[in-house]
Amino acid sequence: MRFAITLALLLAGAVTWPALSAAQDQTPASLPQARPVSIWLSAVKNGDQDQLKTVFSESMRRQFDQEGWARVLMQYQISFRSVFGDYTLEDFSFAFTGGEDRGSVLITFKGKQLPALSVIRENTDWKVNER
Repeated sequence: MRFAITLALLLAGAVTWPALSAAQDQTPASLPQARPVSIWLSAVKNGDQDQLKTVFSESMRRQFDQEGWARVLMQYQISFRSVFGDYTLEDFSFAFTGGEDRGSVLITFKGKQLPALSVIRENTDWKVNER
């Protein structure tokens, strides 16, 4: 939920984020580290609990298992709807900073920079490693 709260502050103009150059903005298809973020946005928008489970690291999944995935999905739906409205995946672009196994995905929503999300590589897949 930290991500959703920071998003609300950014979109309200209470927090600023350094600008990325246009060359850094990429789609999840060209940036594998952003794929779990894109799937997360899609899963929340479509109410797909099974898809949502696939985007998080093992440690995050254990935490969400305890909360209950239906509750987790509902919380994200409420937060994302309030912050993004009726968004599409095309409203977002991404950049990555980090190394071979961990880093941050920088997110732009309709031209506005959002907080970076921590991602890690688990086996061969990239996963979001925060709430």
